[in-house]
Parts: sequence; structure tokens; C-alpha cells
Amino acid sequence: YIESLEVIEIENPKEIKPGIVIGGDHSITYYSLKNFDKNITYLVFDAHFDCLNEDFHGTASAIEYAVEVLKVSEVVICGHTHCGACATLHKLDSVQHLPHLKKWLEIGEPAKNKAIQTHKKGDKLLRETEKQSLINQIENLLSYPNVLKKVENGNLHIHGWLYHIENGSIEYFDSETEEFLPLDKLLEK
Repeated sequence: YIESLEVIEIENPKEIKPGIVIGGDHSITYYSLKNFDKNITYLVFDAHFDCLNEDFHGTASAIEYAVEVLKVSEVVICGHTHCGACATLHKLDSVQHLPHLKKWLEIGEPAKNKAIQTHKKGDKLLRETEKQSLINQIENLLSYPNVLKKVENGNLHIHGWLYHIENGSIEYFDSETEEFLPLDKLLEK
């Protein structure tokens, strides 16, 4: 929940580049972006698992519009710890009576399965599921042909961030090392 937003004065509005944030909590988004490039306009999607394949037309059309019409150059997929959806992946029986929720949660099955393969237990398994969910969303986003083409051409950059609710820190997914590293280190570069 955001009580107030900082208004940023833009010197030359014609030079603004659009960006997009896909995440599950608007307060996380504001916290994460307040120190970033003032020449990028960020659009916020409340998505969780919603970086889906092209069969899910609502999300697909929003992504298509952002990438093709708005010419978004930066995408941040922001997940968070203590995610109820990721926890529910490990107890799908509890939502058998909710068919739409169960179907939506099934999108996260690859993340759950990869997390289980690490042999972690309890809270460590849930934190791993959250990380794998973020990686899965990046992979799903890259399954859009227009997104993949723009990434390959260097016209679009996709970032994966994990916000730690318990202490306010943010990790980013480094695709070269396949590790989650503190975002503060990236910002220092």
C-alpha cells in the first residue's frame, strides 16, 4: 500500500523511454524504482505468475502492446518472499474446490518441481520456489516471439528481482551465473 508517491520532474518528456514492471506488490515496485533512471517511465502490472504463454490473451495482449506499441525497453519482473501463491503450490489439494485458482497455480508447477529437486525443506523450499517462479516467468516471457526478438536485438532487457519482505532487501537474478545477488551490488557498478 502506497500512502504517497514522489513526483519526479522530467526535463525533456520527449526523451522518456517506457519500461514495464511485472510484480505482485505496488509498494515493492515504488521502493525498487525510486532510485532508478528518471528517463524511463515504468508501467506496473500486478501479475505474480502472469508472464504466461500466448494462450492467455489478456496478459499476452498487455505485453504485446507494451513491447510493440509503447516500445518498452526495460522489463522488471519482481517477485517477493513469503508468496502465498508459491506456498500454495506445495499444497494444491487445499484448493481443489477452487478450479480457476488451481488452474492458475498450475502455471507455477515447473518452479515447484525445480525447487523440490534441490532437496530443501520448510522455509528454504518456499524461498527456492519463489526464486524458481521468477526464473520461470522470465522464461515464459521469452517464449513470446516479439519479446525474444527484441531481447536478441538488444532493444529490450528483462530483469528478475526478488524483494525480501522480511528486511526490505532486493536480489536480482544474474542470468550469467544463474544466481540471485544483492541489487545494491549491481547499482554500485
